[in-house]
Amino acid sequence: MLLSDLAVDASLSAPAAPLLLIDDLHFAYPDGRAALRGVRLRIARGEKVALVGPNGAGKSTLLLHLNGILRGKGRIEVAGLSVNDHTPPQVRARVGLVFQNADDQLFSPTVFEDVAFGPLHMGLAANEVRARVERALTMVWYERVSGTASVPPEYGGEEAHRNCDGTGDGTRHSGVR
Repeated sequence: MLLSDLAVDASLSAPAAPLLLIDDLHFAYPDGRAALRGVRLRIARGEKVALVGPNGAGKSTLLLHLNGILRGKGRIEVAGLSVNDHTPPQVRARVGLVFQNADDQLFSPTVFEDVAFGPLHMGLAANEVRARVERALTMVWYERVSGTASVPPEYGGEEAHRNCDGTGDGTRHSGVR
């Protein structure tokens, strides 16, 4: 048997492009305090990862780099797209961040308007915004909420988190949240 006679699975010969790639990321705050020193991370599509550490370890700082809110030195790619000064809208359409306290990110008088915030600021047509909001609200079981419903008194806790968790914001994230 010759080596050329062997069937080779292409998926074994080259690793798939990572969903998230961070290479040699460094960041210091304006006061000079180093927050990230040479961070390297590669996450494959479908892989589940927990980022844990004590307060002040740099977890939030790292995450704020994923959609370009903070800019350090090093390379970051999200779904093959480089995070740089030219790509914030494209990157932010793929990376959603959720605040620890959902009340810090809810500011509209209706659930519908909170969910519509992202798509509206992406410049989408009104009918596309409405369709995305309705689809997102259905995904998180908000059938009882109409476009004009006021935020219910109990709007908080689990309901607020469902609205903020990256599936209820009307955008299409590729798994990086």
